[in-house]
Amino acid sequence: MVLQTNKMKRLRGILSEHYGEENIVSLREMVEKVSKISKIHVRVCNDTNYDEITLKGVDGDGIVKIITDTEHKPANSSALERQRLHKGDLVFNYRGKIATVGLINHEHDKPLVGNHGMMKITFAQERKEDTPKYVQTYLQTNLIKTFLFSVMENNTLSTELIYSLPIPKFEEIGGFSAFTTLVTRRQEITKKLEELLAQSQQRESEILLIHKNSLDKLSDVNTKDNAIIAELKSLYTKMELFTPKESNFYSHSFDDLYKG
Repeated sequence: MVLQTNKMKRLRGILSEHYGEENIVSLREMVEKVSKISKIHVRVCNDTNYDEITLKGVDGDGIVKIITDTEHKPANSSALERQRLHKGDLVFNYRGKIATVGLINHEHDKPLVGNHGMMKITFAQERKEDTPKYVQTYLQTNLIKTFLFSVMENNTLSTELIYSLPIPKFEEIGGFSAFTTLVTRRQEITKKLEELLAQSQQRESEILLIHKNSLDKLSDVNTKDNAIIAELKSLYTKMELFTPKESNFYSHSFDDLYKG
C-alpha cells in the first residue's frame, strides 16, 4: 500500500509537470461509478435473452464487439439487470495486463453484459458524450498502462485504485474541441521534433564545410550535435508517454521509464 501511494504521488508529479498541479484531479471526479462485473450464472438461471461482449474484437475506434451469434447459457434475470452495460460505459480486464479498454457506444435492446473478470466505469448522463472517449484514451497511454501494471496487487487492480487515479481535467462541452490535453501535448512534441530534425540536417551541412576549412573546430560540432541528439531522445520518450500503444509496453517497469 505504501508503494502504491508513493507511485501515485510520482505519477501525479509527472502529470503536474506537463499540465500544472491545478489541472490534475482524481478519476473519481469524472465518473459516476467504478465496479467489478459480477457473475450472472448464479442461483436460479433461466434467462437466455441477453448478449455478451468481448474485448478481443475491439475495433479501431475502441468499440467493443458484441457476441450475438452464440447460444448463451441460462443466467439469473436479476443479475443480468444489475450487470447490464449501457451507452458510454468503459470495460477492461482488471486481472493481469490491461491490453484493451472497450467502449459501449449505444444502448442495446437486450441486456448486454461482460464477464466477471472485467471492471466497468460508468458516467453520469451529462458526461456520456465525450468524457468516456477521453478516459478510454488516457487509460491506454503508455504512461498509465505502465503505472497500473506496476501497482497491481496479486496481479489485480482494485476499484479504489482506479477511483484515485490522477488525470488531467476534462470538461464536457458537447464536442471534441475539449479533447485537447493529451492531443495538444503530443502535437507540441511533434513540432519540436520536426524543428530539431531540421537543425540536425543543417548541422550536417555545417560539418561538411568545417571538414573542408578547419578540422580543429570538430570538437565544437560534436558538442552541439550531442546536445541535439540528447534532446531528440528526450522528446521521443515524452511522445511515447502520451501515445496509446499496445506492444513493447510491459518490458519496462514504471521505475525504469520515469527515473529522475
